[in-house]
Amino acid sequence: MKTSKLAAALLFLSPSTLTPALAVAAPGGGPPTPPAEAYTACAGSAASDACAVQLPDRTVAGICTADAQDALFCRPARPPHRAPPPEAYAACHERTQAAACTVKLGGGETVDGQCVADPGGEAQFCRPDHMPAPPGE
Repeated sequence: MKTSKLAAALLFLSPSTLTPALAVAAPGGGPPTPPAEAYTACAGSAASDACAVQLPDRTVAGICTADAQDALFCRPARPPHRAPPPEAYAACHERTQAAACTVKLGGGETVDGQCVADPGGEAQFCRPDHMPAPPGE
């Protein structure tokens, strides 16, 4: 499988994009494959056509893309939101919003950032200074 196709499949199957019921494990422990709904969304379409997959809680817009067997599936147009690592939340524990923070990663690497509220507003995490703000901010 080409790297770009693998990345597309993994983006589509991110836990924040799909419900666990839609994740399809690949035989032999390989990377998961897109769910049937992603293939159905591109039935009768051509590569690069716009598509949309209806999930239980939302619709995900995308582009029809060929998998390793050249079957078209709907790859999300935007990468899904990925949750910050636990270290990012720990860096802002008991800090005020917009406070400077530093995340300590494995291997001794550190990343400087600023404390911001997570999308649910329940906790804060350290967003690296070099990352763009999420949409709507």
